[in-house]
Amino acid sequence: MRGIGWDLMRKLRGKPWVVFYESFTGDGSTKTFTLDGTILNATFLSSVWNVANVQLTKSVSVTKTNGKAIYDSANVFTRHRIASESISAAGVVTLDYAPRNDAEFYIYYWYELPNNARLSDYYRDDIVSKFEADEPSIASSISVDVTNFAGKLSATDDTAQKALDTLDDHIHPASEVEVKEFGTATYDDIQDYLNNTMSSGYVLGGLITAADPADGTVDVSAVKGYIRATDTEIAEIKAYDLAGSNIALTDKSTNYIYVDYYQAGAPYVRLQVTTDRSSIGLNDEHTLGRVYRNGNSTHIIQSGIQLPNFLREEHERVFALRWFERASGGNISIAGAAGSREIQSDSGVFYLGRNKIETAAKTSASDKFTTWYYDGDLGPAAWVETADQTQIDKLQYNAVATGLANIAVARYGIHWVYIAYDGSLHVLYGQDSYKAVEAEGAQVPSSLPDFLANFAILACKITVAQNVDIFYDISSAYSTAFPVSSPEVHNDLTGLNDGDDYEHITQTQKDALHAAGSDTALGAQSENLDMNTHKIVGVVDPTSDQEAATKKYVDDNAAGVVLAEVLTWSTL
Repeated sequence: MRGIGWDLMRKLRGKPWVVFYESFTGDGSTKTFTLDGTILNATFLSSVWNVANVQLTKSVSVTKTNGKAIYDSANVFTRHRIASESISAAGVVTLDYAPRNDAEFYIYYWYELPNNARLSDYYRDDIVSKFEADEPSIASSISVDVTNFAGKLSATDDTAQKALDTLDDHIHPASEVEVKEFGTATYDDIQDYLNNTMSSGYVLGGLITAADPADGTVDVSAVKGYIRATDTEIAEIKAYDLAGSNIALTDKSTNYIYVDYYQAGAPYVRLQVTTDRSSIGLNDEHTLGRVYRNGNSTHIIQSGIQLPNFLREEHERVFALRWFERASGGNISIAGAAGSREIQSDSGVFYLGRNKIETAAKTSASDKFTTWYYDGDLGPAAWVETADQTQIDKLQYNAVATGLANIAVARYGIHWVYIAYDGSLHVLYGQDSYKAVEAEGAQVPSSLPDFLANFAILACKITVAQNVDIFYDISSAYSTAFPVSSPEVHNDLTGLNDGDDYEHITQTQKDALHAAGSDTALGAQSENLDMNTHKIVGVVDPTSDQEAATKKYVDDNAAGVVLAEVLTWSTL
């Protein structure tokens, strides 16, 4: 029997017990495992393994395959160390907790050898030796000096078994829980990980409210959080609970309220206030918010470093501010020769919140696009989606009340081109038959198909002249705000007759104007005619009482009229 010394042979003669172990694999829920004689540390030369010889009154042990303790969870703060609760006559071992899924482990048990049994290659590793050295409960008989356990054990934990039971429930400091490492790493435990990746901040409380009654101060509620022990970027992170307090403020100023780790003398965490935000440290201090005081009135913003759910909230912030954002590529251009009205896109990189999305280029003849327009005539009204299109429409636009309608002669249509997250191209019809300047200043429709609103980004605007193959304009949505520019044709201008001035009139309106030397009908005046020191000339002689007369007409017709003699004092 290889590996068995004289002491064991003597024990086997008088007391024929050995320790066997078998291998098992957990599934995360099962706590019962059946011994079947597939032993790993011996081979029977004579006789066979029999479950009846398994010793039910002696200790059973469970370990990882490396001999270390096995737990039901990877979480060092909530996990339980697994031990055997019982073993039945059928060889069923019941554990107190279920091993994790795919966790490999050994079950060690005592076995009584029959008189005729002979073993070969019986292997005694450390744990087998311990089992053999004492029975039935080795852990219960080993005394422990509790002073060696830094206060984690009491005087009653005077045996190895009691010590194990107590230590199993002990809270493990983060600095004693190691992470996986390559070779020998400097930062190799959970505390190091927290120090290097976390920031100072608070997780609960710290609510700033105006004092009641208002007196120009604020109340800060109790706050719980984490803060660095010194003012360096990877200093030890420590948890704290801080009582609330009333804070006095500087009047007519913005006051910044923060948590500070005061290190002079006996260090402690405290609430502080300053009017200089730049004086607040980045490591052993963190903000809770800001308050502007105006006499007894206070204006409060809760704006401190809130740690909970940071990554999700940061994603939502980016999502709300940026939506579907282009980083590079995704450019739309003409495919093939000018006048083909075919479009293509290069590959693109986009972000949706914090998620990177890459789209493939669409440059093949088989890469078609989908068009969208709204049809108010449908029952009910709906967006119409048409797939497998190859050319931009030069004849129609989207009249939302009726669907597609013809672009008027000498007018323009618009097509809004979108790139979807999967790289497919989608073209939304413009919603008017535009003059050129109207087309250049047109805005994206406020109502979009749900697909375009939530799964695509606007890439460009294409403008087409009615029934013209060559595009009038392609404007990138990434770099152009679609500004209004000067049209080449004067009649394409809009708003010329807005207000009181009329700079642009039709031919009919022009014909009705009064031309110099040829006016025949000035029309009735609605107010006094002020000649502004100028004369009225070319007036014909009057023929009725209310007609104007010229100077000559008055002079000629006033001859022979005798004026009454004026009476004076000399003639009386």
